[in-house]
Amino acid sequence: MIIPNSYIALILTFHVLLYAFPWLEFKIHQENINQSDSLVFVRNSDGVPETMSFDELLTALKGEKQHWDSGKNVKIALMKTSTVTGKLVTEHIYNMSTNQFQKYWLTKVFQGYGVSPKFFTSVEELKNYIKSTPGTISILKSDECDGLDRIEVISNPN
Repeated sequence: MIIPNSYIALILTFHVLLYAFPWLEFKIHQENINQSDSLVFVRNSDGVPETMSFDELLTALKGEKQHWDSGKNVKIALMKTSTVTGKLVTEHIYNMSTNQFQKYWLTKVFQGYGVSPKFFTSVEELKNYIKSTPGTISILKSDECDGLDRIEVISNPN
C-alpha cells in the first residue's frame, strides 16, 4: 500500500505538535463532573492584585495581558483538560470545548501573541508552582485551594 505524501505530512505535523506542546491531550478521561463544584481564582501574592473584576481576570487568563501593574509577567497555570478541574475551567470560565481551548492556545502561540499556560495533572504540583512562581494565576475547585491566596472577584464597573 502506498501512503500519499499528504498523509505523511499530516502524521509528521501531529508528532511535531505533540513534541512542541506536551500538554495537548487528545483523550478526555470520562469522569463524573459535579456541576455544583465551585471554582476559585488563586494567585501567587508576589505581583498579582488581590482584587480584580471578572473581565480583568478573563483578559489575563486568555493571555491578552502580558504584565501585571507590579511589572511581573502574567503566568497562567492550569490543570490539564483531561482532569475534572481542567474540564470545568475550560467549559465554565473559558466557555470553550476542550478542542476549542487547545486550538485557541495553539493559534495564539504559533502567531506569536502569547505564551501557553503551564499545565499540570497533579493539584499538588500546580499548587507548588503557584506558590513558587511570582505573577502566577490559576483556577481550582474550592476544595483544592487550601494554602493558596485567593483573588477577590469584584463587580465589573458600569
